[in-house]
Amino acid sequence: CDWSGQLGDIVQHMSMCVKLRVACVIGCGEVLERCETDGHLKKCPLRRERCEYCGEEVQASGANRHIALCPRHPDGEVSCPYKELGCDVLGIKRKDLDTHLADYSISHQKLMLREIHQLRSE
Repeated sequence: CDWSGQLGDIVQHMSMCVKLRVACVIGCGEVLERCETDGHLKKCPLRRERCEYCGEEVQASGANRHIALCPRHPDGEVSCPYKELGCDVLGIKRKDLDTHLADYSISHQKLMLREIHQLRSE
């Protein structure tokens, strides 16, 4: 900072000096000049963002993880409802679940029949 003035004015200057180094107010540990804080807050990994699909507030650094688990995101992955019966197809996108259920309907029926037979034999 190239400020010059009376020593009695330094406290006032420091309270608004754009060159003063400050820590991120969100708490990521970044130390930057005060004039850089607005730009940093827009990209800080600890900033909070609202999911456009479910409305939940998530940390920006965990947004991709949230998308995979978001109950409303079309690209989020879901388990096949027949997983407990033995369907081993993984990585089904929520938007593709109906297609999976249609494509595997015969396999799913076989899994249900096997389960029924096991229950009857107990």
